[in-house]
Amino acid sequence: MKVEVYSGYDERGNVIKTLEPLTFTAYGKTFTIPDWYESSGYSCPRFLWGILSPAIDPDSLVASIIHDWIFDTHVLTRAQADKYFRKRLIEDGFPRWKAELSYIGVRVFGGSHWSNSRT
Repeated sequence: MKVEVYSGYDERGNVIKTLEPLTFTAYGKTFTIPDWYESSGYSCPRFLWGILSPAIDPDSLVASIIHDWIFDTHVLTRAQADKYFRKRLIEDGFPRWKAELSYIGVRVFGGSHWSNSRT
């Protein structure tokens, strides 16, 4: 997958822009994220980057972009988005224990982002 990374692009911090469509299947449905979609990548506090993942990491990037896009579009429920995030992290080579901690993080702290998404 081709992406551009804008570090410190604006007040949002790191911005990852897809340069080609990203197609994935979740819960029996196929979705395509358009090119030029903007994501923040893997979002966790900076002090946890050394333990979990930096915002831009090959093993977490695709799962993070998909999770952000689902939060923006609400094409699945929040619970489905979070479960798929964990599943995709593991499929993409992220260690299972990190995926589980990431899942807990999005379940505990993701509610405000779901409520404030664009749709």
